[in-house]
Amino acid sequence: MAVSRTKQGEKNYMQASDHRFVDLTQQDLRGEHLVGMNLSDRNLSGKILIGADLRRANLNRANLRSANLRDANLSGADLEGTDLRWAILKNAVFDRANLVGADLRYADIEGARFKKTRKLDGELLSRLDPVTKIGKRLTFRPDPPTPAPAMKPIRGRGGSPTVSAGLPSLGKRR
Repeated sequence: MAVSRTKQGEKNYMQASDHRFVDLTQQDLRGEHLVGMNLSDRNLSGKILIGADLRRANLNRANLRSANLRDANLSGADLEGTDLRWAILKNAVFDRANLVGADLRYADIEGARFKKTRKLDGELLSRLDPVTKIGKRLTFRPDPPTPAPAMKPIRGRGGSPTVSAGLPSLGKRR
């Protein structure tokens, strides 16, 4: 079992189950052995965790948005409330994992396995093969665009209309 201790008071180092210290500030954590590690509430967005061993890891409320977890093993991991939006989860293993409240919108789950996984919601279930519980290819849908600020016409010099981005009027100049 991993111990959540820090190295010389630095909170970004954690001791893995094989007693090595792992620097969580590194972008590339490819193939790291993080079995049973407590990574709850950690910001791991955009991290490269290809082939990482995260069995039985505590990832409660962790931010894994846009992380690359291709071929990662998350069997028995606790992912309650974890943000996995836009994550790459191709061929990852989630057997017996807890996904209660996890957000997997737009995640690429092609080939990922979800056997005996706790709390598969309707949106995720629709993307799984009903027999094998393996993810199907995702058709990406972009996030809705942010609306632009309201534009209102104002009168410029000579009376012709111009466009303002909602800026306050300066009134007449003398």
